[in-house]
Amino acid sequence: MTNPHPIGDPTTDRAAELRAAMVDALADQLTDPAWREAFAAVPRHLLVRAFYRMRDYRRVDSDESQDLDAWLEAVYSDQTLITQIQPHAVTSSGTMPGLIAAMLHALGVDHGDTVLQLGTGTGYTAALLCHRLGSGNVVTVDVDPELTDSAERRLRTVGYGPNVVTADGAAGYAPRAPYDRLLATFGNRHVPAA
Repeated sequence: MTNPHPIGDPTTDRAAELRAAMVDALADQLTDPAWREAFAAVPRHLLVRAFYRMRDYRRVDSDESQDLDAWLEAVYSDQTLITQIQPHAVTSSGTMPGLIAAMLHALGVDHGDTVLQLGTGTGYTAALLCHRLGSGNVVTVDVDPELTDSAERRLRTVGYGPNVVTADGAAGYAPRAPYDRLLATFGNRHVPAA
């Protein structure tokens, strides 16, 4: 898959401007310079290629030129974006960047730590972890093969190669255990023993 918006393309330039503005707006959450640098570097627009508007569930897609500016502005705003809908249910979303920043800060990673991230979604959080820790130290798990397949492709397109696994995150992922840190981006009523 090639980058549909190469360097020098107005979309890439606008994305860089909006990404810098997002990082500035998240200054209170991005107190760790390493996380600030990761947020400044990871191109969220190449990981969140489309979303659904909350008010009417209309799809806003990067491939539709009339939606391009609205799509870019939403991708770099501090809001949660619905990224997958099944009949009668939202099944995946791109978590708001401010919340991701707070979770990553609370994670308390050190150089060389390994992280199990549960809830791959778009791959954005996995990309931030890869940028900070290196792809070999990140395992991301999601139960939905459609999400893991597309996230893995997009992650590789932007230069990250975490271990992307299709499985039930509640069971952990034993083949790469033990982990130094665990980050779950989905709800669960209890912490499973795994």
